[in-house]
Amino acid sequence: MKKFIAVFLLFLGVSPVFSQEDLMKKYAAEIDQAEMKDVLSILASDALEGRETGKRGQKMAAAFIADYFQEVGLTPVVPTADGMSYYQKFELASSKPGAAYLKLNDQTFKSGRDVLYYGTANMTSPEKAQAIFAGKGSDEEFGTIKVKDNIVVVDASEGSVRDWRAIQSKAY
Repeated sequence: MKKFIAVFLLFLGVSPVFSQEDLMKKYAAEIDQAEMKDVLSILASDALEGRETGKRGQKMAAAFIADYFQEVGLTPVVPTADGMSYYQKFELASSKPGAAYLKLNDQTFKSGRDVLYYGTANMTSPEKAQAIFAGKGSDEEFGTIKVKDNIVVVDASEGSVRDWRAIQSKAY
């Protein structure tokens, strides 16, 4: 009886792996390389204007994907006032630094040439703030400083900052 229980428990532990593998093989067999190439060629095409978030090209890409989902029989899962949808609404903040610059004593550093502005707020007039050095921008270095309401300066020399998006996510 003990052997039966052990074999049964072993089977229970291993059976999900086999069923997942079977499912993967089943769906992998349904992928048509030519169809995927056609779909991806459309999504990557210049006609979609780069698909920048909130812009016309991104909305065209979303409509194409929703139409494709409907064509292949996927059921919409997002509840809306008008019924079920493929679209999920959410809010995004947009920020454009414009002609940002950093002035230190009598020296001016222009954004895009001398410095990079990675803030999340639009500035309509010059602002004064405390500048704090955050080394090479590591999590440890950011953990020791107060970012909010300060200008954070990061060493962006070659080989220092690996992922600007990670640093930008620390902006308040």
